[in-house]
Amino acid sequence: MRMPRYVAIAAGVLAALLSVGAAGAQEQGTWRYGFRVIDIGIDATSDPIFDSDSTIMIDSSIFAEYDMTYMLGQNWGVEWMITASPHDVEVESGIYDGLDLGSLWIAETTVTFNYMLPFWNRWRPYLGAGVSAAYFFGSDPSSAAEAIGVDKVKSDLGWGLVGQVGLAYRLNRSWILSLDVKWIDMSIDVELDGQDGSVAETPMDLDPLIIGIGGAVR
Repeated sequence: MRMPRYVAIAAGVLAALLSVGAAGAQEQGTWRYGFRVIDIGIDATSDPIFDSDSTIMIDSSIFAEYDMTYMLGQNWGVEWMITASPHDVEVESGIYDGLDLGSLWIAETTVTFNYMLPFWNRWRPYLGAGVSAAYFFGSDPSSAAEAIGVDKVKSDLGWGLVGQVGLAYRLNRSWILSLDVKWIDMSIDVELDGQDGSVAETPMDLDPLIIGIGGAVR
């Protein structure tokens, strides 16, 4: 007796899903270590400073990100990412518009829970959510900043929620390529310091969009 066409299709889809699930089960309890080249897109300005309409702006940057993933089960994992990236800082609008404040580094670490959709065999789209923390360090003020009494740009420790989406491609049992996108909803308090203490303090919505591409090994 010939099997009905819809039954054959359903059986084929079920077999494919089971085969993908079996491949994922082999990853349970394993670690992945990798690097990504990331584009850190920041479109952030602070509240006004110096009793004027001027605000602090931090530009975007391209740098590297280190990541580790621990597989909790067939399709679930915990991913930890860390980066430290250089950024230029300047003032925009108001009477200080265009003032160069120099540069600084932003240290950022993120932990997300990932769910890898069991489709497409070697291709594994995934979704993630978690938390992130960041702070400013390594400030290098410009001569223009020092002229108005600013010797350092620093921040407190900022926290935020993270949304993540990505696509992983399994080259073989050991190597994986990935395209990863994260958006972080983060507020951070920025402080301009001089020799005699704080010159100005202001909150900023950092809210970076981080797009990365890289590889990992299991």
